[in-house]
Amino acid sequence: MVLAFPIFDGFRTQGKVMQARSSYETARLDEAELRDQVTLEVRMALDAVREAQLILDALAGTVAQAERLCKWPIGWSTASRPGSTWTRPRQPDQARANRASAQHDYLVALTSSSGCRGCWGGCSRGPEG
Repeated sequence: MVLAFPIFDGFRTQGKVMQARSSYETARLDEAELRDQVTLEVRMALDAVREAQLILDALAGTVAQAERLCKWPIGWSTASRPGSTWTRPRQPDQARANRASAQHDYLVALTSSSGCRGCWGGCSRGPEG
């Protein structure tokens, strides 16, 4: 029976230790970079939801306001003053289209961020406000 102990291996063990430490540090830095990227993506997704919700909230009364303005008599207001011209208010269809576009943007942002929050379809606030 022969028993061998490598007492001097030509610094091979020291090189392996240095390589393992380098690999560990590289993996640690990669993990930190990935964590930063995920954090940034989550923040951007949640900010997109907040922005879309604010736009949707701002457009909430636009349809009703446009419908009210269209019901005003054409000769009312500034048209009775000399030198003024009456321009027809924006049509309710345009306001509805703007709100539908805002709802679409909100739903896209909500869907994009749902993976971040883990609430597919179970979020507290929907597009109808």
